[in-house]
Amino acid sequence: MKYIFSFILSLLMIGFPATISGQLLKIVVKDRALEENAMLMSPTGLKMLQFDDNGVYLYENADFKGVLTSSIMLGSRGTWFAILEEGQTLTVTCSLLDGRVQVVFEGKNAAETLFNNEYRRFAIVEDVADMETRLMTLEQRYNSLVSYINKNKDERSKQRLLCDLDDQYLQTCINMRVSYCQNKGIALESDASLQSLLSQINVNDPKDKHAGLSKFYIDLMTPIKPGRGTDYTDYFIAYLRTIDKYVTNPEVNYQKKDFTVLNAVGNSQPVDFDRFWPVVKEMCDSSIVNRYQYIIDTHGKNYEGTACPDFELADIKGNIHHLSEYRGKYVFIDIWATWCGPCCREIPYVAEHVKHYKDDNRIQFISISCDDTETPWLRKLEQDKPDWPQYYTNKSRYQKISHHFGIKSIPRFLFIGPDGTVITTEAPRPSHDDFYEQLENLM
Repeated sequence: MKYIFSFILSLLMIGFPATISGQLLKIVVKDRALEENAMLMSPTGLKMLQFDDNGVYLYENADFKGVLTSSIMLGSRGTWFAILEEGQTLTVTCSLLDGRVQVVFEGKNAAETLFNNEYRRFAIVEDVADMETRLMTLEQRYNSLVSYINKNKDERSKQRLLCDLDDQYLQTCINMRVSYCQNKGIALESDASLQSLLSQINVNDPKDKHAGLSKFYIDLMTPIKPGRGTDYTDYFIAYLRTIDKYVTNPEVNYQKKDFTVLNAVGNSQPVDFDRFWPVVKEMCDSSIVNRYQYIIDTHGKNYEGTACPDFELADIKGNIHHLSEYRGKYVFIDIWATWCGPCCREIPYVAEHVKHYKDDNRIQFISISCDDTETPWLRKLEQDKPDWPQYYTNKSRYQKISHHFGIKSIPRFLFIGPDGTVITTEAPRPSHDDFYEQLENLM
């Protein structure tokens, strides 16, 4: 189950500068067993924690600004979030009690951090034995969180958190009732308690304010479930039919179908488009069909050895460039956007490879942003200061690239030969351990 939490602003950049000023985080482990595989998560990956002889780890960063959230991972024992603030210290003390991790937060933002973690975990009641006790435990946690949220002075933030919490509470109650019915062999449609809970979900709300709940409802009502061994073609067809069965509001029906088709064409599991696409044409608005038709047209197409179009690209000054400027070299193309987390996590690896090949005239790395506007792209470049060519494509220019190659998700990495022909449209990710070996095999 996916939990929404508004306080989590971003993952913390981890670093150890030469000049230390301002301790941000102090992690204390009372049981040395908790040191095993302990890590902090950052946008560029995970960093193993090294504790001193007293079981203490300090994180200090002179360049840290503002408020961000870090993730503390204690091996397989769980993950805890810690809200850090510039110039302030948060102490996280971890111990074991009857085999379970106990975590205490002290210092600046301790209450907010505790709420953060309790909010994320409040619906996890699998360790409680019977249904009645589970419901009682869930209700107690819910009331405790409501009490804390009501202390929030920001009315908009308060209402948002209460709305999210209510959604999660209802969804958890429904899940528990479904599990109960399945264990007892009770048909879901004949269980009055379950139907009463489901009636609280309005899948036809024109504003779809509770989109997570309405999606949950459709997921539950779809007779075919995704999973290992599932024919995803049948699953997506069944999902579209379920939308038509329960979502009668035209606007919401359109939105749900559009999102479903997007998931289907971008799904990592195989979908038989020869079977699926005729159903889409039959059940969906023509604008949805037209929006994703290029992906169907390019599905399974082999680009190897074909000429790469001489796409137009703009640099930071707005000057127009063409891929043909790099003829005579292999070109590794990184297609990304600032709003794409996985894309941004690849950037440090690209920088590392650029440095590795800086004296190798065989190859050129370039990055192409497909951001909706230039502003976030320019801001990101100012922050990172990359030393390899950076280009921006407006909507029409990017559409030519995405439609030609059938790009349905990013990051995407292309590799073009010295003569301008496509070597592969699925070049290795820069973060792959064997990146150099894979790339050398392509050259």
